[in-house]
Amino acid sequence: MFKESFFGKLIVISLFLVSCSDDDAVYKIGDKFTTVQSKIHFVDTITVSASTVLLDSFPTSGYNKIFVGYNMDEQLGNSYAESYVEFTHKGSLPELDSTVTFDSIVLYLRQSGAYSGDTNIIKTIAIHRVLEEITPRELNNTLNNSDNFLTSAEPYAELSFEQWPRSLEENFCRLPDSLGLNWFQMIVDKDSIIVSDDNFKEYFQGLAIKPITKDISWSATFYGVDELADNKIVDELQIRLYFRRKNEMENEFFAFVPSEKSKIFTHYKIDHTGSILDGIENTTQILSGNTNNLMFVQAGGRVGFRIDVPLINNLNELHPNMSIMSARLIIKPSKGTYEKASKLPTLHAYWIDSNNEITELLTDVTGQFAITSELNADDFYDENTYYSFNVLNYILYKMDRAIYSNESLFFSLSAQDNATTFNRVVLEDQSFSKSLELQLYYVVY
Repeated sequence: MFKESFFGKLIVISLFLVSCSDDDAVYKIGDKFTTVQSKIHFVDTITVSASTVLLDSFPTSGYNKIFVGYNMDEQLGNSYAESYVEFTHKGSLPELDSTVTFDSIVLYLRQSGAYSGDTNIIKTIAIHRVLEEITPRELNNTLNNSDNFLTSAEPYAELSFEQWPRSLEENFCRLPDSLGLNWFQMIVDKDSIIVSDDNFKEYFQGLAIKPITKDISWSATFYGVDELADNKIVDELQIRLYFRRKNEMENEFFAFVPSEKSKIFTHYKIDHTGSILDGIENTTQILSGNTNNLMFVQAGGRVGFRIDVPLINNLNELHPNMSIMSARLIIKPSKGTYEKASKLPTLHAYWIDSNNEITELLTDVTGQFAITSELNADDFYDENTYYSFNVLNYILYKMDRAIYSNESLFFSLSAQDNATTFNRVVLEDQSFSKSLELQLYYVVY
């Protein structure tokens, strides 16, 4: 019985691992106290299972960004992004009387310099009035990618603009004069609707910025409120009410600004119909074998990939006196699916349970530092581009609790990239040579 069990385990371990070691890699540990020699081994043939996972909704507020655009992706489907903002007049209203005349009301937007798509093509967005209160979720005071609110059927105005890479370009969109005249007269009359901040937000719930151009892939990001180094607050997103005082040559304006960062958020819609991820909304997880041996990361829908090590229990049986020194996960993005290796986005690692719900960030063994990807970008030949993750903490935890733990690893974009980009990554599973490896260094003493 003992022999059958022993040889059974030995066969499983042999199939599971093929150890490559240098016969000269022998180290004396604690020479003054022991004569035991230690040897470092390396293994990179561990079976790894991979799948693409769609998580539940995620926060898109709190990043101080308006993100808007449309993205056509043959592999992953079409993505659509629109943003919502609640406004307030915070501060003293201007003193206006019958000698002051109304000029115009304008939505002022300043580009962040972040974009995707062709900068030579003019894009058009629509400005709609929000018709219900923008209410964050009570649990964490956030608004999510799946949240949206009722808006006017017809837009207040449309804005066509060009994108300027790395340029903080200013855009002005004139809103209806009727709206501006109404607000102007309320200020003159010191109407309680506009004098009270709470009353104003109840009367005017905000604006929604939606993409009209949908025949090309593009995105644009605009600032909300910026805090400068000298601690002055500069509003990069405003509704400006322009007026002119008697005998003055130039107009003045009074600014209505975003009420708070938690009420600037992006609503995403992604249609996976006809794509390789068709149906993922119903299953939430698709094994890589069913997606051409590929895994995917996609912004806007919290799409990422899950990694499982089915036979991790057997690591404990390599040797009675063994310690894992290093564990690194190597994953290659699929060639031809990105423009430039060095522009591939950073990926973050999370613990995920059997229900595909994130429990916490993966950290190093000290618990102090969150694990993010290290990118080896081969821009010249594009032969050796890969992501690398330090997963030692995960391996040690699973070895210690292998029988009781159902948690695994999930990799996706950062929360902010999910909320303010159309970034995506396509990666290869172990069906491709050297594309997905769990590399372990362990010492036997």
